Amino acid sequence: PDVIHLQAPLWPRPFGIASVFQGPIQLQFMSVYPNPVVDNLYFQLYIFQDAEVELQLIDVNGAIIYLKSIGPLHNGLNNIVIPCETLAGGTYFLKAVSKGYAIATKFIKS
Repeated sequence: PDVIHLQAPLWPRPFGIASVFQGPIQLQFMSVYPNPVVDNLYFQLYIFQDAEVELQLIDVNGAIIYLKSIGPLHNGLNNIVIPCETLAGGTYFLKAVSKGYAIATKFIKS
């Protein structure tokens, strides 16, 4: 799937995002939806300084099934879409890595 970086928000404010942080907070998921996902996974990524970001989709066995570098993203809120229609149903993790910092959140593909 290709990543689409959007300039304007397309969804309402989030409620309850579970993220795993590694290192000081340099990036943060603000919203990840829908969950479960059918076609497109939408998310807002807040980044604290301009940087390239590597996105990974990881299956429950720990295999990286999707890897894409995007950016440079700008300081602030970035809206991103990952098409997921070709993913098999199951549990996945979305991981974002930038400048040695990583965050991850879980989502389900129905």
